Amino acid sequence: MLQRPSSECPQDYPERVVLYRDAEDTRGCEPCTCEPQGATCTANITMFTGSNCDVDLDRFSDVVSEEGAGVSAGAAPLAAKTMRAEWIENDPGTGCIPRGGSEEPVGEVKPAEPAVYCCQPLEEE
Repeated sequence: MLQRPSSECPQDYPERVVLYRDAEDTRGCEPCTCEPQGATCTANITMFTGSNCDVDLDRFSDVVSEEGAGVSAGAAPLAAKTMRAEWIENDPGTGCIPRGGSEEPVGEVKPAEPAVYCCQPLEEE
């Protein structure tokens, strides 16, 4: 006899059994990242005021190395229209060091859509 989850079982079917039709699975893992190992990158950056990378007036040149290095053109205003980068060294390294993530999943599995069955007790032998 199937009953609603909040209902009680009648006296002639006193054994209450709850079964679930589905499950809600919210498990997952924290994101992983990778930190480059042994990578070296160096470039010669040249900025020009002309639009064809060939007008030398107010030319600025500097060597940029490693990751995310900024370039300062100094105190003089420079309206750069074009830029050229020439690799001096471009070594992607030997791999990466894994970072982040988790050994165990986060979240949980919860039963969903309960159904209550009312049964008669088993006869003892």
